[in-house]
Amino acid sequence: MLTDEHVVPLGMGGKHVLLKASCLCCNKVTSRFEQDVLRDLWGEARISYGSPTRHRLKRASKTHINMMLPDQPRSIDIPVSEYPAAMVYYEMGQAGALAGLHPSVDTSGSWKLTTVTDQQKLDAFPSKYGVSPTMKFRHVPVSFGRTMVKIGYCQILTALDPGDFRPYCLSFLMGQRNNLSHVVGSNGAMDEPATQFGYVLRTHALESQTISSWWPRCVSSQTTRRPRITSWSAMWSEGTMLRVSGRSWATRQRMF
Repeated sequence: MLTDEHVVPLGMGGKHVLLKASCLCCNKVTSRFEQDVLRDLWGEARISYGSPTRHRLKRASKTHINMMLPDQPRSIDIPVSEYPAAMVYYEMGQAGALAGLHPSVDTSGSWKLTTVTDQQKLDAFPSKYGVSPTMKFRHVPVSFGRTMVKIGYCQILTALDPGDFRPYCLSFLMGQRNNLSHVVGSNGAMDEPATQFGYVLRTHALESQTISSWWPRCVSSQTTRRPRITSWSAMWSEGTMLRVSGRSWATRQRMF
């Protein structure tokens, strides 16, 4: 039995899907590292910004976030709509494969934790609660790297059939090789968000073909404004179906 696979995980707002792309065994592998990112790294932020979820009833019951007070052994409950949750991600150097490094050279030790947040919520928080906000998350660089590899691999499969190329990244994605810094990296730039899109994916080797989707309301139900996000165009989205390189964004070929 084959399952459908989101290019960008549903919990990150992904709407583009590869049909019948993954066996159940591989689906369990990818789901495990995606959940590390979505729940442990971005759990509070996804609740605060109302990101998509498969557990709508459980999400609906989550009206407050329990926040530990700084330098105090107690916590307080903050309404979801007022909590300035930060999106935590990793600022990386250039991928080792692009820098000409040997696959054994691991540069992930130089990855830096970086956060982006809703600046208006952040500014308003101390005056109302008398303290600076705190947050909790789990450090999951390996799962984050594998999630990025999977997004890139799935993006390629929107334009090419599996037999059209050699998937160099697949062994990293499936955990058979562990040096994620060899195939994952960033340019260090903090681009202005493309607010007309939910997310933008580009494959430079394929003449910069782009998949994009529209940004919906991504804040709480009390307001329709968009949060002031200082970076990352890959936020919550309402997807639109498009065609890439003359073929459908959804493909029926098995990807694993």
